Amino acid sequence: MRPESQGVSFSLPPFTGAVRTLALALGAVFLLQFVLYLLPSSSSEDSLYQLLMRWGRLDPQAWLQGIPEVWQLLTYGFLHGVRDPMHIVGNVLMLWFFGAMLQAEVGPKRFALAWFAFQVAGGLVFLVPVAFGLESPAAIGASGAAYGVMAACATLHPDTRVLLIVFPLRLQTMALGIVGLTVFAALLDFKEGASGVAHLVHLGGLAAGYVWVRSGLWRADPWAALARKRAVASLERGADDEARMDRLLDKIHREGIGSLTRAEKAFLERMSARR
Repeated sequence: MRPESQGVSFSLPPFTGAVRTLALALGAVFLLQFVLYLLPSSSSEDSLYQLLMRWGRLDPQAWLQGIPEVWQLLTYGFLHGVRDPMHIVGNVLMLWFFGAMLQAEVGPKRFALAWFAFQVAGGLVFLVPVAFGLESPAAIGASGAAYGVMAACATLHPDTRVLLIVFPLRLQTMALGIVGLTVFAALLDFKEGASGVAHLVHLGGLAAGYVWVRSGLWRADPWAALARKRAVASLERGADDEARMDRLLDKIHREGIGSLTRAEKAFLERMSARR
């Protein structure tokens, strides 16, 4: 959906690039979870499904027991509850609709980087209470990344019209409503205990998406910066090679070709092949 002077138009966003790759990866992992969940096992604690969940989920208690299992900040976003398929359906739809909008702004590579950055930010915020001795269940799901993408889109295009059930409203208004509901639910969890929904992950993703845009980081292109760095290094190497070539030619003029070392001769051969 996009803003129009005559009203709201409806169209499905493109399902391409990193959006498609991430959506297919989420679906494939969910299918793997479901198959492992259905496999018979002599012990539910030692089943392949439980091994996958223990290895991949973001488990605050595991972080407190020794060396932090840092890979969980990436893997937890690919796992979803097999008994609640709407969890992954909602995340994939947010990835598709809002991700396509953001990918059109920054390109597939930068979008994928932002997706994982929002996911990691959500995971780190989720772990904060554990540092103060508060217990928390493990977290799974791509909601932190999905909420971050939505927040980034709402910050970039606050006046874009979206349809919530049957009510059209500004994207910024919807995002602020979701922030308010998420804060409300997080405070209830703090008072009454965990509800099974990682609201802090959502808040971390929302904050990361907003900061990413407001700080100007969304304009940064690490791949372009790396290409420029490599180009500069290549020019510097070329200048150094030319200077070395001049020194060797002077040496040959003064002392003859026989004065060159094996390494210097090999260098001359490489330079001749490049010309």
